[in-house]
Amino acid sequence: MYGVAKAHTENFNYVFFGIGSSLVVPGLIALYLEFNKAKRTETSGRANLAHFKTNSIRIPVDLSQCTVTANTWTQVREEKTNKEILFNELIGDSFENRETDNIAVSLVKYTTTVQGQRRTFTSAPVAKDKTTLLMLLEMQKETNIYIDRDGKYYYFDLEFLEK
Repeated sequence: MYGVAKAHTENFNYVFFGIGSSLVVPGLIALYLEFNKAKRTETSGRANLAHFKTNSIRIPVDLSQCTVTANTWTQVREEKTNKEILFNELIGDSFENRETDNIAVSLVKYTTTVQGQRRTFTSAPVAKDKTTLLMLLEMQKETNIYIDRDGKYYYFDLEFLEK
């Protein structure tokens, strides 16, 4: 009886392994394809930006002529892992000793005349405070704005801030 049960168990393990691996392999293939899709999208985004830059009107920008507007705020973290914070909540002072983050978001604006009309160009939000951003703009001195031929879309080139 022992020999028969052992033989049956061995066959069951092979079947179980076969079923399990047949379920895992498609998942691994899907992960591989998704990773490559994200990689292609990122590469495609850079290629599209490069194409936009080469086929657009380039406007040189003197960064000392730009204005910077900034918003800053302090955000209280919602984490409740610290024992002291939990104790403070019990006694009714829930914000005492809670960790905070200082957040700053700035915009760079540049006004100029393009194709006979006065336009103001605004950058994408930059995650830097106003003082730091002004200093970085002063160090860079100049950049470009790229406008499509229709004048509808533009790209304010602040890639130097990412370095």
